[in-house]
Parts: sequence; structure tokens; C-alpha cells
Amino acid sequence: MATAILSARAGSRLACLYSTPPLLACCSSGRLLRNRQFATLRARRVLSVGGKGALTVAAAGVGGSWLWLSTTQQRNVTETDTSKEVEELWDHLSWRAAWRMARVSGALAIILTDYSLLSFANEDEKDEKKKVVHLRSAERMLKLFLSLGGLYLKAGQQIASLPHILPVEYTSTLAVCQDKANSMDIDDVKAVFAEDLGENAMEEMFESFDEKPLAAASLAQVHHARLKSGDEVAVKVQYRYLKGLADSDIATIAYGLKIVKMLFPGFEFGWLIDEFKCNLPKELDFRVEAENGRRCAKMFEGRADVHVPAVVRDEERLLVMEYIDGCKVNDVGGLARMGVKRGDVSKLLSETIFEQIFVHGFVHCDPHPGNIMVRALPNKGRSIQPQIVLLDHGLYRELTNSFRHTYARLWKSLITGDVQGIKTHSEQLGVGEQFELLSMMMTERSWEAASQGKLETNVSSNEKGQLQDIGVSTAPEITRVLGRLPRQMILLFKCIDLLRGVDRDLQVAKGLKVESDSQASSSSLNGVGGKQLSSSAVMHNNAKAEHVASPPPYHHHGDHDESVSTYLIMLKVS
Repeated sequence: MATAILSARAGSRLACLYSTPPLLACCSSGRLLRNRQFATLRARRVLSVGGKGALTVAAAGVGGSWLWLSTTQQRNVTETDTSKEVEELWDHLSWRAAWRMARVSGALAIILTDYSLLSFANEDEKDEKKKVVHLRSAERMLKLFLSLGGLYLKAGQQIASLPHILPVEYTSTLAVCQDKANSMDIDDVKAVFAEDLGENAMEEMFESFDEKPLAAASLAQVHHARLKSGDEVAVKVQYRYLKGLADSDIATIAYGLKIVKMLFPGFEFGWLIDEFKCNLPKELDFRVEAENGRRCAKMFEGRADVHVPAVVRDEERLLVMEYIDGCKVNDVGGLARMGVKRGDVSKLLSETIFEQIFVHGFVHCDPHPGNIMVRALPNKGRSIQPQIVLLDHGLYRELTNSFRHTYARLWKSLITGDVQGIKTHSEQLGVGEQFELLSMMMTERSWEAASQGKLETNVSSNEKGQLQDIGVSTAPEITRVLGRLPRQMILLFKCIDLLRGVDRDLQVAKGLKVESDSQASSSSLNGVGGKQLSSSAVMHNNAKAEHVASPPPYHHHGDHDESVSTYLIMLKVS
């Protein structure tokens, strides 16, 4: 009970800490209180805002108390048969979870207060000040997510992949979450091995083990090691306390989104929590990742230009894999040193992902640059060809045949400017009345371009500004569309947006000249939408030219598969 009281006190102190400074700053600002006539009214409004922030943070104290009491009860139930080490672990996790909840609540209080104060800005200044608040809030979230790590980094990655909904200040700032994470020290790494495989597991398995990680991500970090056999391997180790904190972190994120929905009723983010709850258990079990990797390798069996590292050993929190030496897919300097052309890399990556979507229906849904490597593939011809290496197979989506067919038909309709087809297939996906908005979300083009099949044309500055304005004005509608679409499609949005990001990094998007042959950019399948995403140009030209007059040499699940036809259209060079 004393602990609960301390936690509640901590919540109230945090409320003072986080809510008072904005209040003082606001009440003392002559710029906000422009005349004495409205001073009292504005002070009341500010106090109301601060009260919401204080309630938000005080809830963290209650939440921390509840969490502590619930874990204490669980410990009491098993007290007779738990060791001292397990008891200490429960203590550590419950305190850490309560503190993480309090930190998130405090940051949320500041952000909500900051936005509420925009109501005091002049109308002619509000848009510019809103951008400043967007950036300030995004930077605050980034600092919080990087310090908390784990699921919060995952949340940052998800936010960064929602350019259809969120201002660019958020998506660009939180894009850092894709490549930056704090690593755990070697003692925790050794502890994971000892807890999962036994006290001397590391010494028995490895001849050498580099203590400094090669990379650190949201859920795990990777080390270079050498087996007793002499083979080089990459060892993926899950963060020691991540699994124990997962439930409380999801609950905290859900709580934060409910607060946002309460203040901004038009926004629907329930689907985001559903995605977390659905995907996280699979991502936290590396045995699932190993099985996904084996299945992916089987899909591309016989292709030398796509490689999946072999799995040496898989456990729930440990994964030992073949070591790959290469460069990240967006490392322009590294590709140049290998003699690999950027256009060829872009083409091969997009072909790989689109084959997963349209042919196999089993999709790697996290193809950010940290998960895609490139090696030079020796070629008898004059040019050196790239080999794509797919890493991190924890997040996959299985597509049903019916969804895959509908998704393919919708793309065909967008490419050929078939408005009735766009309406029909949007309705089949559950958003018939919002078919124009869905088309713009998928293509990142205006409805005029999408409805007339003009996806192969460059995006003008006027159209780009129009899209940005539409994105801001329809953000609540976009969240509702995402909430009504099949869950299979949510991760495809993320997947395609990540491909767009790789194209931008490689400078092969938006009609920029690349060093590959003249057909590379027009056939590179760089995602979806115009020169910015040149696969649409390929699909558009070929669909108009022949509409797949003859059946492709693929049959899937017994019958002719129209989604395979779409894939073949995408691959044919115009």
C-alpha cells in the first residue's frame, strides 16, 4: 500500500512538474494576453488545458499503482515456488513499467497543452505556429521514444510510415526511429543466453563473440560471432526486459491514443492498437521469424538475385543466422564502390516485394533500409548485378486469395483510369463511398491523375501542394478509412511507403535521372505512383497495350490468378 501511495504522489508531482511551467509561461506572456479585457477568460481556458494535462499525468500515478498491485498479487500467488531472482525481476519490471507510464503521460500532457495554446494565436499566424508546434511535439516524442526504446520505437516507426495522415514534421522527425536505438550492455546479452539456454551456453556455442553490436533495433540487437566450427554468424538477441514490459507498454500507448481521441474526436486510431496486439506476439518470438525466413527462402528458391540468410539456431529470444557482408540498400556510396547501379537496385527490390504481394501472398512488411542489404552478384556480362538480401522476417502478412485479387484489380483500375472499377473494388474493400480518397492514399496522386490513368506523369508542384492541403483537411477521414480497410491492407501501405523512401534515398524517384540504362526507371517498379513510383507507369503502359491478352505461365492454387497477371504487367518493360 505504501508503494501505491508513493506512486500516486509521483503522479501528482509529475502533474505539477509538467503542467505548471506552461501555465506560468502562458499567464506571464504579454503576447498571449493582449488586453486586460480578455485576460480572465484566457486564463480560465489555460487553466482548463493545464487541468487536462494534470489529470493525464495523475492517471499515470494511478496506473503505476494498479500495475504494481497487480504484479504484487501475481507474485504472492506464486511466492512459495519462485526464486529470489524471479522476485527481483518482478520488482524491477513493475517499477520500470510504472515509470515508463508516468513519462509517457507527462510528455502527452505537455504536447496537449502546447496544441491547446494555439487557440490564442491570430488566424493569420495560426498555420505557421501550428507547424512549429508539430515540430516541437515530434522532437519531444522522438526523444521520449528513443529513451524508452522497445515498443515505443515501433510506435515511432509506425507514425513515420503514415504520411497520408500526419504532418511532415512528424513523419520526417520520427523516421529516425527506423535506424536509431539504444543497445543493451553485454551483461544483459549474457543473461539472455543464460536464462534461455543455460549458464555456459555462450562459451559452448561460440569460438568468439563481438561484444559491440553490429546494429540495434526496436526489439533486439545483432552481434557478429564465430561458431566452434569456424563459421561466421550473426546473432540476434532480444532485449532482456522487453517481453515483460510489452503488455504495460501496449496498455500505455492505447491509453494515450484514447486521450488523443477524447480531445480530437474525428481521429480513429483503434486500428493501430489492433495492429500492435496482433503483430507483437509474433515479432517477440524469434522462432516465428525463423519459420518466416525459411518460407521466404523457399519462395525465391532458384533465384540468385534474392537471398535470405540461413538460420543456424532459433529460440524464442535468440536467433543465430548466416552472416552477410554487404551494404544497406540506400547506401549510395557503398553501392557505387561495389559498381552496382542504383536503378538496378531499386528495380530488383520492388520486383521482390511485388512478387511477394501479387504472386505468393506472403509479404515482408518491414522493408526499411536497415532490413535490406545489397551484395554484388558476379555477372558474365559487362555490368555487375545486385543481389538483394532480405533480413528481419518477424513482420509478415499473409494475404488471402480474395483480398489479393481485389487489391490487384483495384490497381489495374487505377492504372487504366477505370473509374467504375475503382468504385467497385473500393466497395469490395469496405470503403466504397471513399473511393477517391483511397485512390489518392494508394497512389499519392490527385484524384484527377488517378481517375484519368495519368500515373506515369510527373507530380507538379501545384499537385503536390494540393495533396498536402487535402492530407491536412481530410486527416480524420483518412484514419477512418484505415480503420475500415481489411487489416491485410494496413501493412501494405507501410510496405509501399518504405519502398518510396528507398527510392528517394537512391534518387531514382520523381523522374530524376539515374545512371542505369534508359529503361531502368520506367520499369523499376519503384512502388506506386508516377515517375515518383515508376511501377505505375509500367503497369499503365502495358495494361493499355495488351491487357494481358495471353495467360501468364503461372497458376496459383489451381486456377488462373489475376493478381499474377498484374504482377507480370508490372514486370514487362514498355
